[in-house]
Amino acid sequence: MDVINEYEQVLIGNLPKIPPRLFQNEPSANEHLALSVFRYAIEKLLRWTPMEAYRLFSPAVIETMKLTQLLNYINFPTELTKDNTEYIVYLIYPKEVPYDFAKYGIKVYRQVLNGEIRYPREYMYGNKGLVRAGICLQYAIKNNMVFHSVEEMYRFFCSPEGLTFLREKKLYQLYKSFYKTPVQFLHFSLPDSLKSELYYNYYTFLINYKKKYGELPPCTS
Repeated sequence: MDVINEYEQVLIGNLPKIPPRLFQNEPSANEHLALSVFRYAIEKLLRWTPMEAYRLFSPAVIETMKLTQLLNYINFPTELTKDNTEYIVYLIYPKEVPYDFAKYGIKVYRQVLNGEIRYPREYMYGNKGLVRAGICLQYAIKNNMVFHSVEEMYRFFCSPEGLTFLREKKLYQLYKSFYKTPVQFLHFSLPDSLKSELYYNYYTFLINYKKKYGELPPCTS
């Protein structure tokens, strides 16, 4: 295989890098080719198992093995950087090593909370963005609120305090990207064990009633 032969020439010092002419395909094909070189280095040169690679593969190893240029061809998710080399191992061995989607989603959210960054542009779009939003809301509730019942949780997000909470915890942007109401955001972010169709429908009814008539039904006042 040309790319492996060229990589071996880089390793022994005959070439400064793998010729870019080998990576003139569309991005997914270039990524696949780069991963084949990573796999060759892991299996044939380092002789690591997938889990050993997951634990030991690092930016320092990548530099030592003269693989740094290949990082440019890996499509890292928005929440990751090129230093998250375990993601490369996951791409090579998706059935053998884990990828903790929640861990990295929360990492970005904490940076946003601390004022270090803004949400990356792609963080809030598509199915992955929907999952990230739910992960962030669960994290915010777990670390900032105490609810004594599921009903109390739904009631809180039906109230003005619920919207204030989303603003204070920098979740408002995520909420507006996917949902019509904070109650809907809560409901679809909860694990199945905590979801309540009864409370979701009830508090959605109250929200819609108040929008139409300007006040809550008499029995709830």
